[in-house]
Amino acid sequence: MSRLCLSQGLSDEPGIQLDVLTHEAIHVVQDCLDGLEKPSSSTISLMLQAQGGFSPEHVDRFFAHHIDRSTAEHVLTVTQVLGPLQRQSEVEAYAIQSQTGMVESLLVRHC
Repeated sequence: MSRLCLSQGLSDEPGIQLDVLTHEAIHVVQDCLDGLEKPSSSTISLMLQAQGGFSPEHVDRFFAHHIDRSTAEHVLTVTQVLGPLQRQSEVEAYAIQSQTGMVESLLVRHC
């Protein structure tokens, strides 16, 4: 069984706690997309292209639209050192971490 532990430092900041939990739940969805029994994960982008028929450009616009402008620079900075798949996974997680309903639907559908 996997566990997610939150820092005690976040106990007074429920909004940040929710963002962190939702961000990590997105990574769970990405793991589910590739199969939890595998050590790898996929991306929501690849799922949208394969199952939804969306072009890479449409998917990129979707995530760009949802990313919080105040953290966009931070996301680009912290993901620079990652490989393309890891970077896409983080961009997706940051982009939709405030969309709790969407993330809940993805968990129900894919996990």
